[in-house]
Amino acid sequence: MILKVFSSEKSGSGRYLVLPAFILSLLVVAVPELWSLVLSFSRYEPGRNIFFIGFKNYSYVFSDPNFWNSFKNTAIFVVTSVVLQIVLALAFTVVLAKGFKAQKLWVTCVLLPYALSPVVTVNIWKYMIDYNVGIISYFFKEMGLLKSPWLSNPVTAMLAVILVYTWYSVPFSFVILYPARISIPTELYEAASIDGASHWKQFTKITMPLLTPTLIVVATFRLMISLRSFGEIWLLTKGGPFRSTETLAIYLYKQGFSYWNWGRAAAIGWIILLVTMLFSLPQIRTMYTQMFGSKKGV
Repeated sequence: MILKVFSSEKSGSGRYLVLPAFILSLLVVAVPELWSLVLSFSRYEPGRNIFFIGFKNYSYVFSDPNFWNSFKNTAIFVVTSVVLQIVLALAFTVVLAKGFKAQKLWVTCVLLPYALSPVVTVNIWKYMIDYNVGIISYFFKEMGLLKSPWLSNPVTAMLAVILVYTWYSVPFSFVILYPARISIPTELYEAASIDGASHWKQFTKITMPLLTPTLIVVATFRLMISLRSFGEIWLLTKGGPFRSTETLAIYLYKQGFSYWNWGRAAAIGWIILLVTMLFSLPQIRTMYTQMFGSKKGV
């Protein structure tokens, strides 16, 4: 009987679910967000009273050199890793969409990293790049390219973080790009081949224009996810050495759970949200224009 009531379209009972859904979303999303906004303008530590202090948390954050260091590290990490993820995922997509023997096996291999949890992934990579017993470190030392442990040098530590994160994140981009690529009609490529178009011409004139909306979606999601990335970096370096891999998410964590200043941590959280919106809204606007812009005149 209950299922009948909830599934019935003629009865219009679905409208009775609107209010509970709204209340639930309010409790789950809006209330915590509003509370964090209040905290960002307050001085608060667990077990103590809360005091309104205006913009002092934001003033402290913007005057802290460690914030700007974490901002720079975040920019390097996000831009480099997102570009690598999309380029690699696009390369795998173009190659695997050609169709050949054991294609499904290769697709599975590309998706395999995403089947592992971040904890397992990071520990596997930490073992492989270990200076004493790691197989990757062994080959680099044999070639004379590694003079110190990966995670002890600021440059190689950031490089290791980017490589591990990219390896783990490429399947996310691939699983969106690959279906979009194989949905492109093969007749377009056949006609282009008959006209004498090279593979590069087919890629630039057919594949890229038709995949551009999907690429924008992938770039938007990867940008938002990478900006708040925490677990992989924390497990790998904890922001070290010498804060060289400390991103905004790690800076927030230290302020909130190492120094127990939840007001500053909330302020940093809102700064991350505003930065995410600043970079994501233009891409979301572009997606909206491409999907619905042509329907405005209807």
